[in-house]
Amino acid sequence: MAGSRTALVRAQAGMWRSLWWALRRRRAVGPGELALPYTSRIGVMLWVTILLSPVEIVAVHLLLPWHVVRTVVLVVSLVSLVWMLGLTLALQQRPHVLGPDRLVLRFAHLREVVVRVADVADARAATTVDHPRTLEVGEGSVSLSVLGESSVRLRLEPGATVLVDGAPVPAEQVTFFADDPRRAVRELRARPAERALD
Repeated sequence: MAGSRTALVRAQAGMWRSLWWALRRRRAVGPGELALPYTSRIGVMLWVTILLSPVEIVAVHLLLPWHVVRTVVLVVSLVSLVWMLGLTLALQQRPHVLGPDRLVLRFAHLREVVVRVADVADARAATTVDHPRTLEVGEGSVSLSVLGESSVRLRLEPGATVLVDGAPVPAEQVTFFADDPRRAVRELRARPAERALD
């Protein structure tokens, strides 16, 4: 119960932060970090839903004959619209980022997986479309998918651990979705070479 309450508070705070960041045009990409977006599929769907929501709100308001019910539905619809806008903005503001020594995989402000670049033994573009949940952890594998799909597969060095929402988890493989999986793979493969030249 405490865990779900904490997750709800974190989601609420993240939603308001994304609205504030939108006003300030901020993104969670630091100096020396390369953004790897993952919103090509889900972003379009969410923006279409957001743009159509006012039409739905007006239609429901006109169709419902009871004033109290209309008021309740209006409040719920407006709250849902703000939440959806916050999530959509957060997905764009918090892309995956590849830095000099770590890869941070995200799903908006809700999920985060951190992989040490030094632990990546191999990176390949590989599409999987049957993930039942956005974040899956188990049997030496961690997956962060978008709409059930992942497009990059990392094989990690023996004994590697990754941070899943801040908690260390042993992992042999990490899969995730990126809009441009070939670019993600190319950049990941270039990191060990850069370290070798230093």
